[in-house]
Amino acid sequence: MKRSKDLIISQILLVCAKGANKTRIVYQANLNFRTVDPYLKLLMERGLINAKREPNLIYQTTEKGEELLGSLKEIQREIYLTYLQASISEIARLKSYLCLSSLWQRNMWRIRLRCTLSKWL
Repeated sequence: MKRSKDLIISQILLVCAKGANKTRIVYQANLNFRTVDPYLKLLMERGLINAKREPNLIYQTTEKGEELLGSLKEIQREIYLTYLQASISEIARLKSYLCLSSLWQRNMWRIRLRCTLSKWL
């Protein structure tokens, strides 16, 4: 299953919160060295992470990055709780309605995520 950009960005910000080199980011965010570079570049350009040269290059989440991480965590938690609230009996009883409803909800969450990300990125 392909992960969304907001999830990848939040994982990178979380890993970098305590300071991390590229190898740690790759392994803990489950990326590869080719795909991590554009994300690191984007996050540094936007001031969400800093890179420090301490024998090796160390990436650190900035205060602005921590604010974005908090916003993304809140939205992801709301999405999780929304889907958790649907009971099995409701799904069975209203299957066709829920398919349309959940599609609408996913689109609304995507719009909200885009608005949040556009503010920061």
